[in-house]
Amino acid sequence: MAASIAIENLLFLTFATSFFAIAGYAWRDSKPFEIPKPLPSWFQGWLFVVLAVGIALPLVAMLLWGI
Repeated sequence: MAASIAIENLLFLTFATSFFAIAGYAWRDSKPFEIPKPLPSWFQGWLFVVLAVGIALPLVAMLLWGI
């Protein structure tokens, strides 16, 4: 069992490293990403919703369930 997990981890590491090496080489001459400035007027509301749903609600659920 331990040997198969080690082989699985080595295969994943090999494929992931290969992917990032090939992607990095392919995108080596691309321009850096820039966010639009000034930020759109809806961005603050969207960010609040994302943070509330993605962080606050799971945190409240964990606290209520005693984790």
